[in-house]
Amino acid sequence: MLAVVGDEDMPTFVANADLLARTVDRCRVLSLPRAGHLCLIEQPAEIAAALADAVTLADAFTEATEPAVQQLRDTLASLRARRTDVERRRAETEASKNSAARHEIFGIRHRFIPTSHLS
Repeated sequence: MLAVVGDEDMPTFVANADLLARTVDRCRVLSLPRAGHLCLIEQPAEIAAALADAVTLADAFTEATEPAVQQLRDTLASLRARRTDVERRRAETEASKNSAARHEIFGIRHRFIPTSHLS
């Protein structure tokens, strides 16, 4: 993260940029000399260079962390597959229990239903 302020900006904005730098990991403050609140307009070349540096740093960070990110993606996919398998097994077990319970109920009913009227 890059917090950009002009050194002639209002003190509140400069203080907020400093607060961001202290509280957000990898946040840095760029204080542009001879710039106020409209530093994007007042110092466009310096802003462009700072943004290019920030993008380069972000790209380097992304490249460095890509193997770990891919490993996390793979682990997440594996966990999702396991969860799906566990849910499928649970549903099959429940269906089997329900089927066994129905057979038991019907078996009990058949044993106690008088058959004399069937002849």
